[in-house]
Amino acid sequence: YISGVSIDAIIIGCLAYIGYSIIGLKYALVFAIFSGVANLIPYVGPSIGLIPMIIANIFTDPHRLLIAVIYMLVVQQVDGNILYPRIVGSVMKVHPITILVLLLLSSNIYGVVGMIVAVPTYSILKEISKFLSRLYENHKIMKERERELAK
Repeated sequence: YISGVSIDAIIIGCLAYIGYSIIGLKYALVFAIFSGVANLIPYVGPSIGLIPMIIANIFTDPHRLLIAVIYMLVVQQVDGNILYPRIVGSVMKVHPITILVLLLLSSNIYGVVGMIVAVPTYSILKEISKFLSRLYENHKIMKERERELAK
């Protein structure tokens, strides 16, 4: 899970740097790094990542600031709905739609905490069920062999 979220944060940082550079913001690299690191914080991190960029540019260049905020909102929507489920899903071997459903259900039931723990909990439970299933199958095979040997 952590590797998937880290990959996602790096991608967001790179996209932020590209966008901020094209827009012409000063200190684009610093703001992009902060956006990427803040993206590690589930669900509130992207908003936190915008704060330094907004504070630094609100009085000096509000036009570019508006373009940068709109750009990052689009990036965050693409990330939350497409990139994050695919990246984390591929790392954890969980289908992206399953991740989206887990996030929607857990947020409605448990709020932000549910959203944070939903995917790792699901992945752990999935692996435990696979292990128990294999254990059961091995047990059945061993029982059949014991019956054959007893004959």
